[in-house]
Amino acid sequence: MSMSSTQHAVEPPSRCIQVWLLCINTCVSDTQLKQLGHKNRKLTSLLNSTELETMADKNCGEWSCTMYTDKETQWICDQVRSLVQEKTSKTYQEYRAVLFRDQLVAGKNFLFKVRVGDRNYIHVQVYQALPCNGGWLQLSGVQEDKTQEDPLEPISN
Repeated sequence: MSMSSTQHAVEPPSRCIQVWLLCINTCVSDTQLKQLGHKNRKLTSLLNSTELETMADKNCGEWSCTMYTDKETQWICDQVRSLVQEKTSKTYQEYRAVLFRDQLVAGKNFLFKVRVGDRNYIHVQVYQALPCNGGWLQLSGVQEDKTQEDPLEPISN
C-alpha cells in the first residue's frame, strides 16, 4: 500500500491506535521500509487516512458485535484446538467456529462460539499478540455446555 502525496486531515487517533502505530514504527526495519518503497523517510503509518479514521472509530477495549467467522478466524481457533481439548479433557470430532467477537487491546482478544457436536457448543477466548511482538496466540479461557442461543460474553478467569 503506498501513501499518497496529499495528506488528509485526520482526527488524532485514540491511544490504542497510537500504541499500535508506535509498534509498527519500532518493528519495521530500514530494509523493510526500502522494500516497501519508503526510501529515506521515517515510517509513520502504512495506513491511509480512511483506514486510520475507521480504526479510530472503533473504541479500544470494547468488544465488537457478534459476527460470522471466516477462514482467518477459523485458523486462529484451530491453532488452540489441542489446548482446548487438553483443558476440557475431551477430544472433539467436530470443532468449527461459527461466531466470534473481537476486542482491540495491546493485541487482540477473540471470543469464539465453537460447534463441537450436534447441538453442543463451547466458548473459547484467545489473545493474539501484535504482529510486531510475534503474533503469538494464547488460550485465555474455555466455557463448556453452551448452546447455539447462548450469547458470547467475555470469559473471566
